[in-house]
Amino acid sequence: MRKLCLSNGLRLLIDKIPYAKSVSIGVMVHVGTEHETKETNGIAHFIEHLLFKNQLNFSDM
Repeated sequence: MRKLCLSNGLRLLIDKIPYAKSVSIGVMVHVGTEHETKETNGIAHFIEHLLFKNQLNFSDM
């Protein structure tokens, strides 16, 4: 496994599996609701809905 750190701070882990004919991408961030201020409360959950649930339904929030 190779580990790379780009100039913008983005860290990449790269591993080749010879028998796999697919690509997998994981996105992990070290931020979330515990890092939000009173003014930004709810932004992490909003982004979760946009990126991972592929929906925007405010009744779920």
